[in-house]
Amino acid sequence: MMLKTLLNSCESLFPTCEANMTIIDSWKKKKNRRRGDSVWVYGWSALIAVPAHHYDNDGFSILIRMPPDLERGSFQVWNMNFWNFYKGHTGGFEVLLHSKHWSGGDRTDRHSFLIVAERLTSPEYRKFLDFRDKISKKSKISTKF
Repeated sequence: MMLKTLLNSCESLFPTCEANMTIIDSWKKKKNRRRGDSVWVYGWSALIAVPAHHYDNDGFSILIRMPPDLERGSFQVWNMNFWNFYKGHTGGFEVLLHSKHWSGGDRTDRHSFLIVAERLTSPEYRKFLDFRDKISKKSKISTKF
């Protein structure tokens, strides 16, 4: 019995690859700087659909790994909670999201959420990892994913 519990807890630290991300829109905008030059800043919005069985009492986590050359950005999310922002193991940073305890207020699709990333210094779309349980410590996430 203890071995089964240990295996289940270890499995939750590996991504399930069951969620799907769809980029709904993306954009770029020229930003004028005080010193007279301008740079491009980028943004995107994505719908992330998560399988219904992840919405259990334990909840789940989504980790979004941003590109190594990303210097900054702003994020908004609906139907999820920001847990933390971490420095990525290859540069850039990672955004860890947790499921909400209650998703009954969602009127369209209780098993998806929207994220908007804007004022990004990189045009690259990023990958994300989904975990069937809530991950609260960065050290528990393998760097090989």
